[in-house]
Amino acid sequence: HDLMRSDEEFMDGLYVNENSRLYRVHLAESVPSSECVHSLFNDVSDPDKKYLCIAKKLFTKYVSHSAEHQINISYDCRQNIIHFIHTYATEPALQSEHVALA
Repeated sequence: HDLMRSDEEFMDGLYVNENSRLYRVHLAESVPSSECVHSLFNDVSDPDKKYLCIAKKLFTKYVSHSAEHQINISYDCRQNIIHFIHTYATEPALQSEHVALA
């Protein structure tokens, strides 16, 4: 699958786009680990479903209109994320046999 090559890659850091250049940012060991990202969905064997479950949980906590810790992002960015979550990470999509990402 194209979403992530491995959990290690997913957990190792993130990419930041600055001045049209992509930089890999590694998080310090002292940064607390997210239960959602690191352990909550360890029992989900299908990698695509696992990452979609993580995405939906993070969306609910940080992006949705009623998020407990809502982040400040542009309207267009929020709408794109909402569309993605509603398309790929709703209960019927997560329960289907084959989760196909566009």
